[in-house]
Amino acid sequence: MSEAAAGYPVGETWIFDIGVARIEHRLESLTSLRYRVLSGERAGSADRVAMQVQPLRGGLFLVSWQEADGITVVHVEDFAERRFEACVSFPGGRFERIHGTMSRLS
Repeated sequence: MSEAAAGYPVGETWIFDIGVARIEHRLESLTSLRYRVLSGERAGSADRVAMQVQPLRGGLFLVSWQEADGITVVHVEDFAERRFEACVSFPGGRFERIHGTMSRLS
């Protein structure tokens, strides 16, 4: 792991809960994320995506990726508070700001 992203929980699995949906994230490396939508509008979708991780301060990271269907996601993940904020843009122009809680599975 690079010093620049020290503290990012590579190898762990987290659940991101926005109330209307739950998404499992397996943090495979600093550049690879495997997600699976457990509930909500996109339940059942899953993929492995290339991601970028930028530390902001201890326990706080800016994480971004683009999914195969063109959805672009930008997260601010706060592992100390176990909360996140996200911006999601969809093909066709729909844009959503979401937030929620994070819980560690492994």
